Amino acid sequence: MVKKREKKATKPKVRKKQDPVIKAAKELQKTADPIEVTLLTGAKATLHPVSPVLIQDVQMAIENPTVPTVWDKVKEREVENPDDPSYIAALEWAEAQRVQAVMDAQIMFGVELEEGFEVSPKWVKRLKRLGLEFDEDDPDEVEFAYKKYGVSNQIMILLARLSGISEEDVERFRDLFRG
Repeated sequence: MVKKREKKATKPKVRKKQDPVIKAAKELQKTADPIEVTLLTGAKATLHPVSPVLIQDVQMAIENPTVPTVWDKVKEREVENPDDPSYIAALEWAEAQRVQAVMDAQIMFGVELEEGFEVSPKWVKRLKRLGLEFDEDDPDEVEFAYKKYGVSNQIMILLARLSGISEEDVERFRDLFRG
């Protein structure tokens, strides 16, 4: 008589589904070489891929607004009203904030300035005249402002490509700011 081995019940392995965008970005990052560029300010910089996880986390940090409700006389209860104009405007605002946060993350982590960049008082004065304030005594804020306002559209497209973001998504992001 042959004894059959009893198999112990095991929990099935749960495989986390990876976002296809993140997967593609990780693959691209493996092959992406840094790119040397000149910013609009004249400073030399090196562009590096930005972590797709960072990009995703930055996007997820901005929550959608709560859907407003209205009283439905027929159902005799509150129902969600996603067609409310103020809700639609708030959704558009949240999406625009996500886009800005992604661009800021790409600039902050994807643009490395060469040592010795100089911020002229004239440039700071112009930014302030536009209402773009930053702490001039904080070197990190000065560097971020210098990179943010010195990056051209072409450099943003290069940064996006290095980080695995498609050109179509870059265009979609740009369109949000045109409207």
